[in-house]
Amino acid sequence: MGKQYLIADDGVRIPVHVEGSGPPLVALPGWTGSWQDWGPAAEGLRERFTCYAWHARPYHADNGDIGRMAMDLHNLLAQFELEKPVLLGHSMGAVNAWEYIRRYGDGAFSKLALIDMSPKLLVGDDWSMGLWGRFTAEENARFIQACREDFAEAVIDLIAHSRVALQGSGPGIPKDILLARRRRLEKLAGERWITAWQSFVGEDYRPVLPRITIPTFCAFGAKSAYYGPAVAEYVAGQIPHSHLVIYPEAGHGPHVEAAEQFLADLDAFLATTGSAA
Repeated sequence: MGKQYLIADDGVRIPVHVEGSGPPLVALPGWTGSWQDWGPAAEGLRERFTCYAWHARPYHADNGDIGRMAMDLHNLLAQFELEKPVLLGHSMGAVNAWEYIRRYGDGAFSKLALIDMSPKLLVGDDWSMGLWGRFTAEENARFIQACREDFAEAVIDLIAHSRVALQGSGPGIPKDILLARRRRLEKLAGERWITAWQSFVGEDYRPVLPRITIPTFCAFGAKSAYYGPAVAEYVAGQIPHSHLVIYPEAGHGPHVEAAEQFLADLDAFLATTGSAA
């Protein structure tokens, strides 16, 4: 238990935190995120599962695109000899799961849990439910440029507007949380995370959703400024065996903002779909 290492098939060493007891669960964090961001939910999951949670490849190597991270997940299942774990992905972690399923199918997992993510981030003529409902290729180009000029500032601005503001149009995230995240972001190699972002921002995972055959728990925040209930209903509606919960007071991180209820709902879902949790 504790910190172990995945040795990927290209030789990159990726730290994997292995904690808890019970059936296996693989947790995939969001873009620039980590297992530590999950707060009380992490403690609750450790009480229910043996959790495998990595610091994703962009922390450690330049070639951290979403395809390579799907291969890393394939390597992790093999190296740790995991049999039918639950796969849980938040934000980019959900994209990581979809990319894995697109390449390998979903037969390696018993259940899937997806947290607050759209299958297509860029809006266009046939899609209006991308990031903020208005994130075009042109806006993405401006975001990438801002990241290259000041990575921490650009990402903090993105995070600050991830939640519907309580009043007016200002940031919906408390300043102390943003300050703590900024300190972490300032230590990251920004270009690696830009590489990761660019690898999935233009992808379209809508065709993957109907191919998911395992029971899937979909958790979305009603106050998520990124997506919101319309995206939640679309994602759940496209996955054949899905269960949707929308958390009324949560934003992009319902597993953090409504941790106790999220864990209770996840437990209930796993119990009704036959997982021993």
